[in-house]
Amino acid sequence: EINNYEVKLELKSDVTPKFCRARPVPFALKDRVEFEIDRLEKEGIIERVETSEWATPVVPVVKGDGSIRLCADYSITVNPSILVQQHPLPRLEEIFSSLSGGKEFSKLDFKHAYLQLKVHEDSQNLLTINTTKGLYKCKRLMYGLNAAPAIWQRYIDGLFHGMGGIKVFMDDVRVTGSSELAHLRHLENFSRNAKSMG
Repeated sequence: EINNYEVKLELKSDVTPKFCRARPVPFALKDRVEFEIDRLEKEGIIERVETSEWATPVVPVVKGDGSIRLCADYSITVNPSILVQQHPLPRLEEIFSSLSGGKEFSKLDFKHAYLQLKVHEDSQNLLTINTTKGLYKCKRLMYGLNAAPAIWQRYIDGLFHGMGGIKVFMDDVRVTGSSELAHLRHLENFSRNAKSMG
């Protein structure tokens, strides 16, 4: 969970809330989907609500290890209704160019990147998901929101701005250095800033 930063979504003018029913879940995935819903609720990422003007069905995605990632199909509800923050995503050529000259490399990963970003209380109901277990407002940024990549990248670019030897693209981090000592120094800088996130 990232401290001192909240995502606030802006609606376009004259928007009508959209409420969609929960989609059925294949029987083979039912237990895993319910387990993931329970995990997200226990971790404070989602919170049960009785009513909501907005409701988006979830789409379970099976990960390589067999666990489930819950994505929301915001394409039919919120995505067309919000103003998307613009922030350029780095191109691969820029990433490789910025890391050229490195002799030592590390590859790191932000686990559940979007789920680390808190959603402002005023925006939580917009992201309400409709599941076979009921309605849940989202207290963190969810997968499926069209604005999520730019929001995350803007935050992460600001956090590591001007730090040599560190390049972050979405949840992937590359750290390099022209020597073992420089590489370790850049790793320490990354670690210090990452810890400041919360």
